[in-house]
Amino acid sequence: MAIIRMLKGQGTQREFLLDADPQNEAGAWIIGRDVQHCNLVLLPRTVSRSHARVYFRDGEFFIEDLDSKAGTVLNGGRLTPHVPRRLKHRDLINICDHIFSFIDSERALDGGSSTEGVTIQQEDTSQTSILSSLESRIDSMTSRSDANAMGKLAAFIRLTQDLRNTVSLDRLLEKVLDSLLAMFAGARRAVILLQGDQASILPRSVARFRHPDQQKNVSLNRKLLENVMATSQAVSAADGMILCVPILNGHEQPVGIIQLDADPIDGPFAADELDLLLTAAMQVSFAVENAMLHEAAMRDRSFEMELGFAHEIQISLLPSERPDIPGYEFWDYYAPAKQVGGDYFDYRLLRDNRLALLLGDVSGKGVPAALLMAKASTEFSVFLTHDLPPVEVVSTVNRRFVQRSADAAFMTMVLVILDWTQHRLQLVNAGHLRPLLRRTGGEVLEIGNDTSGLPLGIEPSFEYQVSEHELAPGDTLLMVTDGVTEAENRQGDLYGWNRLIDRYRQCKGGAFDIAQSILNDTGRFVGDNDQKDDTCLVCVHRCP
Repeated sequence: MAIIRMLKGQGTQREFLLDADPQNEAGAWIIGRDVQHCNLVLLPRTVSRSHARVYFRDGEFFIEDLDSKAGTVLNGGRLTPHVPRRLKHRDLINICDHIFSFIDSERALDGGSSTEGVTIQQEDTSQTSILSSLESRIDSMTSRSDANAMGKLAAFIRLTQDLRNTVSLDRLLEKVLDSLLAMFAGARRAVILLQGDQASILPRSVARFRHPDQQKNVSLNRKLLENVMATSQAVSAADGMILCVPILNGHEQPVGIIQLDADPIDGPFAADELDLLLTAAMQVSFAVENAMLHEAAMRDRSFEMELGFAHEIQISLLPSERPDIPGYEFWDYYAPAKQVGGDYFDYRLLRDNRLALLLGDVSGKGVPAALLMAKASTEFSVFLTHDLPPVEVVSTVNRRFVQRSADAAFMTMVLVILDWTQHRLQLVNAGHLRPLLRRTGGEVLEIGNDTSGLPLGIEPSFEYQVSEHELAPGDTLLMVTDGVTEAENRQGDLYGWNRLIDRYRQCKGGAFDIAQSILNDTGRFVGDNDQKDDTCLVCVHRCP
């Protein structure tokens, strides 16, 4: 198993696991901007659609640049396109402004340190005793008789300086291990474990051995770790051959442990060395908490940048201008509840004086919904250009949506084909709110009721149907997403379908006036209440 870990940049994933068949024709994990075909998607436009690939062969991982425009850099050297290079543990990969680290768990302990490979086992703890606690006062170290006192003091000072100058958590932990081995001359191995969301889970680990040829399998005592985490007490175990102390946060809660194992040749640790490790752990605790806060802040900042790129991509997929067709007016409105959303609309000019109008709503919100929306946009663009009947277009996109979307993901949508010379509409509805057709006299009709089908992504073999309608002079077609009908005020009341129809019936003027009248009415209804859903509206008016 291996991991590609993002250290810097914007993308849909911070870590990508290379532990299974990539399930594509290339037999590789593709890195790039194409949301449909890439396994690891990077959002900036400087990234090529298929930028690079990683694949596994003969027990090794390789990376290959796919003739990208910006190139792929491995450990500072630019890759020759289509010439694979073997990946080694901790190799650095640069793609545009992105920096990745390749983590090979099989070799994680090679070279003396790792972030994986530590196992926790149930072992005998009969000889474990608690000799000190963090609540106890540390005795003065000036009275200690230690032949290496000056070396320990120098190592402790170096540790303090390193902690003050390092904000990267991974780098911080490695520096701590180096300082601990320098401080404790009789230590064979130093290990740091940091917990996740639950005290019983310790997923982040680093280990350092004094000598590269020493045993690299790190097996720790579960009962000992649980005891230290539960009591916040420092422990000397196995007749002084193991020292284990907690790492505490600012609320005096344990967030991890430091463990030292003595070299059998040198024998057990001295009694006062537990106090020394305890003192070091106090310094480490503050630095680890700061590094964790820094890491969290960087993740938040990176996520905000990622949302910004996703927002740019989504806006670029929406129409940049409205159709200019004699005798017709068009107006639209789009507002995501978050920085990116799952609502979607589009106009597509077709042959024979026809215009395709699409309005859709992808399940979910945020980046995942935006990615599904991008896929749907691409699919409809492709198949509409093939001049297929509208039912066939929707059916084809539905089948592909089922194949390529995550479990339980679906999309409601309406496809309308307007023939502006015959003034007729063909309508296919895949589980969306019914389009509303208002006649010149004010009558509002819900059209396509009898032919409405399932949302896209539910049943690949579903047979959709088409309905046809005439647009007389002065008639208006209105399509909305549920962000309009489910707009909510502070009292928890919804704007509702009936209120929308009543407002629509009273509207006057063309497409702009009608759309603005509805949006103003919903705005007055919700007041200053934050909206939970994306809002989208498309209005088509045939001039009198």
